[in-house]
Amino acid sequence: QLDGGGRPAAAELHPGVRAGELAGRVGGGGAERQAVRGAVLGRFLREVRGRAAAAHGRRRGARADAGPAEGRGVEAVSAAKQRPEIGGSGGEDAAARAEGLMVKALAGAATDAERAAIKKRGEEAGLVVPMRLEDISALPGAELTGYMPRRREFDVEFNNDVESDLAVMEFGPQDHANERTLKLEVIRIYNRELRDRERRKKFVFERNLLDYREVQKQGQHLTRDEREMLLRLRIFARFQSKEEHEAFEASVLEVIRLRKEVAQTQLYVTMGMTTLAEAERYELDKVRRERHKLSHDKSRKSSADATAAADTISR
Repeated sequence: QLDGGGRPAAAELHPGVRAGELAGRVGGGGAERQAVRGAVLGRFLREVRGRAAAAHGRRRGARADAGPAEGRGVEAVSAAKQRPEIGGSGGEDAAARAEGLMVKALAGAATDAERAAIKKRGEEAGLVVPMRLEDISALPGAELTGYMPRRREFDVEFNNDVESDLAVMEFGPQDHANERTLKLEVIRIYNRELRDRERRKKFVFERNLLDYREVQKQGQHLTRDEREMLLRLRIFARFQSKEEHEAFEASVLEVIRLRKEVAQTQLYVTMGMTTLAEAERYELDKVRRERHKLSHDKSRKSSADATAAADTISR
């Protein structure tokens, strides 16, 4: 496309447009048209060279003014700022080159601070900074087999075979009205199953159940019967928020402890104790008796083992 003076329009001088594409737009046929095409291509190539030289000069100046962290990523940032608009010719290639430069800059960073500065400059320029392996391993659930932390999905989802009902289903113009209604109902059921699957995944993420180490630490200070009670109360967690369920568990555990204390007090009363001092003295004597019994059983076992060894040697 040419303006009124026979010069190429500004939109056609964009550096992302290839020379072959521009030549195709001008077209061929006739000496005059060939001359116009040669003038347009020559002006286009000069414009591209001029822009490339100007960009190179700006990058050199930016590297001289920037610090060590900024200097590594300035080339990628400059390439990102100069890339054509999305949808234009060569836009995807420019974006890919800019992101490749950013990856190289991040790989060459010596410290975390330098890497953070380069990443910040890339994000400001609109670059998509890929995650490192170290960052992926730090994501919640990265150690779990069958879980993809970047996609936040599981290899085996809830009701994993629900898609098989739709695998062989097709809609055709010859379908009867009842058959079409049945197929639509199958799709509604499938959508309901997907919503249920997402709800369960959301529950796992909100309750931080992917951190299995932290889950295993919960309840280690509790007694065996209290841990068993918490396991039985898990079925109610989906009907409550995290805070409500924690308060519910705490109240149930408090009831269990109060019942134990009431039963212990009734035992003291049955044994004729009337004061707390008597109950404490009874508990201390009980502990001493248990320890004495354990030591006595241990000594008897040691003597029996020694006698058996002596009989074996004498034989």
